Amino acid sequence: LSRSIEEALRRKNIPYRVVGGIRFYERKEIKDVLSYLRIMVNPRDDESMLRIINTPPRGIGKATLRNLLDIAEERKISLFDALEFTDIPALSSFRSLLYELMDEKDDVRNAVRAVLNKTGYLSYLEESGKEEDLNRIENLEELVSSIDEWVRRTGETSVSSYLSTISLYTEIDRWDKSEMVNLMTLHNTKGLEFEVVIITGVEDGILPHRRSLEEGNEEEERRLFYVGITRAKKRLYILYSRARGTSWGPSRFLGEIGREGVKFVGSPERGRRVFHPYYGEGIVIGVEDGGRKITVDFGTFTKKFIVDLAPLKFLDNGDY
Repeated sequence: LSRSIEEALRRKNIPYRVVGGIRFYERKEIKDVLSYLRIMVNPRDDESMLRIINTPPRGIGKATLRNLLDIAEERKISLFDALEFTDIPALSSFRSLLYELMDEKDDVRNAVRAVLNKTGYLSYLEESGKEEDLNRIENLEELVSSIDEWVRRTGETSVSSYLSTISLYTEIDRWDKSEMVNLMTLHNTKGLEFEVVIITGVEDGILPHRRSLEEGNEEEERRLFYVGITRAKKRLYILYSRARGTSWGPSRFLGEIGREGVKFVGSPERGRRVFHPYYGEGIVIGVEDGGRKITVDFGTFTKKFIVDLAPLKFLDNGDY
């Protein structure tokens, strides 16, 4: 969730800070994968090479790295070129891996998946079993999704084009930091209050998180949600997606809020009341194409609409 929100804020030039956390493109696992992608485009990028040469661990320790650095220094060449002048097995295997990865540089979708799988990076995180590494896997899944989305949006596919876009997200911020959007987890909101609070991803599988459901910790997730909604002094916005690969629809917690003081806005749902200036008031009885098309029952007849084109007003009640 963080990545898509951060990118949207940057596109609109809205300053933000990540409270108690790290910005998406500054996280270790994201930097590691981006370094592999940079090497595909420019194998003589020594900074990226030093970052990935033993990530994940592949038996290239300090002594082996020192040997490679000495070769590069003596011959006045890059670390990548220096790989050709060593017969140390670990370095030879690494060189072969890089050549294999570089074959994928024309399609960033294949490239990022090759990095995760052929380098052993993903399996390394999976085998650790640590909570921190499970979170890293989720971030990497989000990176892959974001790359697929970028290709669909831009029509570009090359690794070099993608990296050019990412450089805009990772450059030093030049914002006026007097007023900023604060991005934080629910854990980090404890003890704080804000005029306006927006809670995103209020969906089963995210809030409550699927791991908490599997481990029987739903009550702790409910307490966290309560903490979040009580941080708002004036306005509270609760957002959810009807379709997302990592969730199972609107959160079960939404049904516990009640309707007093609640205004339902956004995409149409079955059961939603609508008003049409010619046909009058009706109820949504069918939703198609991700909410872009709906069928409305006006009592004596039904009618289909394309939501973006129809002069419909959505009234203040819904399924929850």
